[in-house]
Amino acid sequence: MVLGSIFILPVLLIFFFVYSIARVGGDTEDAGTMSAIIAQLFYSEINFPESFADVVKSGQHVNFTGFIVWLVTLPVPKFLVPGSLNVPMINFELSEIVLGTSRYEDYFWVKLTGYISESYYVFGKYFFWVEAVMVAWLAKLLFYMLRAIKQSEVLILYVAIQFCFMFSRAGLGAVMPAFLNGFLALYAYILLKVYVAKTSAHSIPLPQTST
Repeated sequence: MVLGSIFILPVLLIFFFVYSIARVGGDTEDAGTMSAIIAQLFYSEINFPESFADVVKSGQHVNFTGFIVWLVTLPVPKFLVPGSLNVPMINFELSEIVLGTSRYEDYFWVKLTGYISESYYVFGKYFFWVEAVMVAWLAKLLFYMLRAIKQSEVLILYVAIQFCFMFSRAGLGAVMPAFLNGFLALYAYILLKVYVAKTSAHSIPLPQTST
């Protein structure tokens, strides 16, 4: 499986690069083998600083009230939330800034700008570090809970890959729904276990001492 993965990796890189062009209506004729690998491995993953410069120059920032509403209501089923929420779609807004086009125009596509651009866009010049603290706290909480579960190595590996890959590329818009909504059952299970353990501890009678 390991050797097969190594041999098929270049083919997958080319395929996904060509697919990423085709899905937004681009021209795939010039996507040669070497250029595809270089673009997929290098430019696509190291051009985030270019996006950051565009975000800073724009002087735009997220609707912070809407961002807080989005964050707080993430775990809540939307049919329980009254009315339509005016929440920002951060990756769409950042793509509009970087690409210089509206999401409602032809050939618009969502460009991943990296979490540094997002943290600046959301929290500003002096508080951009808040996003890193939020995600680090969430990661620590998840790993702490998963370590207590037997045979959870695969799940821990999945979480680590998602944090390293998903968050670094797509930011909070990708990682927060995945780890708030995706692990609700786990959070409920752990809270139930804690509640049962505390209830059982209080209900155990104290041993009687003979005189």
